[in-house]
Amino acid sequence: MNTPRSDDQLTELLRDAVAGIEPTDRLVAIRARTAAPQRAAARPWFYAAAATALATAATVGAFALLDGDDAPEPGPSHHSHAVDPTPTPSAHSVPAYFVGETPRGLRLFREYDVRTGTAGLDDAIAELQETPDDPDYRTLWPAGSLTSVGQRGDVYTVQIGDASLHDRPAGMSPEEAGLAIEQVVYTVQANAHGRVPVQFLLDGNPINEVYGVPTSEPLGNAPQLEVLSLVQVNDPVEGLEVSGSFTARGAASSFEATVPWQILDGGTVVKEGFATASGYEGRLYPWETTIDVSDLAPGEYTFAAMTDDPSGGAEGAEPFVDTRTITVR
Repeated sequence: MNTPRSDDQLTELLRDAVAGIEPTDRLVAIRARTAAPQRAAARPWFYAAAATALATAATVGAFALLDGDDAPEPGPSHHSHAVDPTPTPSAHSVPAYFVGETPRGLRLFREYDVRTGTAGLDDAIAELQETPDDPDYRTLWPAGSLTSVGQRGDVYTVQIGDASLHDRPAGMSPEEAGLAIEQVVYTVQANAHGRVPVQFLLDGNPINEVYGVPTSEPLGNAPQLEVLSLVQVNDPVEGLEVSGSFTARGAASSFEATVPWQILDGGTVVKEGFATASGYEGRLYPWETTIDVSDLAPGEYTFAAMTDDPSGGAEGAEPFVDTRTITVR
């Protein structure tokens, strides 16, 4: 269960940013909310508002084996790392991938939570089965559907809850089924700090299909540009309280590495600018910027980062957008 923490308790723990979308050994720079925010309604209005205010800019790819990943990773090594066999209880960040709407259909967005206790990959699987903090996201794994994570050599194993998960449930589309598998693969990799292959098991043995998707062999992640939202916000977290200024960071694949951002009061843009990612071809790259909010009245706002549109706002060129609710004190 996620536990709200004070800024003072987690300042040192969460100081360094996870700026990229790839797995990393460093903790994400998120600040714990001083109180758990009330869950807001999803923000489907934003795509139209962003297209009007700023000239900006789905099929799930085949499941590649590990050597099929076409993107180099910034920061840590490509190689898999075993989980510490003797972890100690502490506060730690847990990245997990959730499903959200984009102009190209459903994609995966990454969200961080802070948990206390012994760090391990089971935390990541538990996170996938909880409601995400951001109301724009959802999970495709109900409680009890994933039970544990293990390791067999270089392969990480995920136990499913029961045999009924072999078949795609009524009401779940093939696109959603594919993204459900990618949810697990990307989440395990993010917490294992490398592009590790993932094997689904039932009662300790490989299962040939999960949600109707072939899973008899260990799976690597599909290419980022096929399954991830092309802009991601790592920080601020949903419901963050800020004053004076705050640092926004994330990852994006955007035209000429430009990542426009806005702060909105309702549907009205009250502040805007852009960040520059460290690259823009082939995968998502980290971006970061500091935003002054000292001139904003106290209250609740929406922070939004988006992809840029090289066509100058041509019809149909909607941007990818990721948003967070923030409270200015």
